[in-house]
Amino acid sequence: MLDAGAPERLEPLLDDPSVSVVREATTALLPVADRLSEDWLYDRLADDRPRHVRVSAFRLLSAHGPTAQLRCFLRLSDDEDPVLRKRALTALDGWGPAGAAAAYRALPGPRRAELDALLERAAAGPGEGQVARVRWFLTAFR
Repeated sequence: MLDAGAPERLEPLLDDPSVSVVREATTALLPVADRLSEDWLYDRLADDRPRHVRVSAFRLLSAHGPTAQLRCFLRLSDDEDPVLRKRALTALDGWGPAGAAAAYRALPGPRRAELDALLERAAAGPGEGQVARVRWFLTAFR
């Protein structure tokens, strides 16, 4: 019954204090997740956000394009929340979309530098095993 055709009407619900409201809004927005601002969602991954808001952002960024997914997974690969960290590492393990290298090359310089810094950070932490494979996907078809 929620109108996902107008995501801007549902976006405020993603910050609701009610877990069930955020969960339902997230479910309604999943089909149009790529129309939501990546940076706006990424802000909802911050450690000071409620857990249900962070989970929502993870789900919606996971439905975004390959570099938004990767940025999210790498950001959470060493997160203090063990459930989010495990989800991110599992998702990172399965990440490898066909258009990854082209999407990476198309990133503006600052965004690519940020992604490279996240890769370096993940290589030094729990995501070490996945980083080499991810780097291969980003450079394999140059």
